[in-house]
Amino acid sequence: MDNCRLSDQVSLEDLVTGVTRKMKITRQVLNADGRTTRAEEKLLTIDVKPGWKAGTKVTFAREGDQAPNTIAADVVFVIQDKPHPVFTRDGADIKYRAKVSLRDVCVTIIFMCCALRDFINCNSLKRSSDLSLHIILFLSVAMSDFDYNT
Repeated sequence: MDNCRLSDQVSLEDLVTGVTRKMKITRQVLNADGRTTRAEEKLLTIDVKPGWKAGTKVTFAREGDQAPNTIAADVVFVIQDKPHPVFTRDGADIKYRAKVSLRDVCVTIIFMCCALRDFINCNSLKRSSDLSLHIILFLSVAMSDFDYNT
């Protein structure tokens, strides 16, 4: 018998902390005569582990519909991310899109440059241009995810 695939949307909060989900299914089970079936409800428990990704499959072997002369189907739940109003998920990263004014960006860059200057051991720099290179490299990494179009 073919597997039964169902999707289960899980909130971002539940995917971060983990949660136990109970899913009620209705399946066809064989009667005592082995030829006819009846509908039966069954409660399946899914222990969602912290950090599971969209597309994670949870299989309940032989918990699906039964039919004469066949093996009962598997029930497969596919975990899906429930859309979040503020955050999005990109693999293992949780992202937040913020609108930032150009003024705030400039102030942040100045603050980051000052902080970087304090962390660099100036005695190890051979030329003053080395400090500029360190600042440029630092800013290119820090600003790599910045969206300039917003």
